[in-house]
Amino acid sequence: MAKATAHVWYDLSGNIVAVGRPLSDRGTFTPLGDEETLTLETEVEESLLETLHHTHVVGAERALVSKESSGY
Repeated sequence: MAKATAHVWYDLSGNIVAVGRPLSDRGTFTPLGDEETLTLETEVEESLLETLHHTHVVGAERALVSKESSGY
């Protein structure tokens, strides 16, 4: 499976509110949030991108955690 860079926006509880991919032809950018929306840049399986907000949360260590394994 191919890996993709993903920008993940999440709230203070770790719930993912948006997922985006950088577009190589538009240069690089840093996703911005506010005090209640944080961001994470990470590598994920490309096949997970569309459903990431349903299947994962962002854990305290700023890493994606499967909802199944976390008991969420």
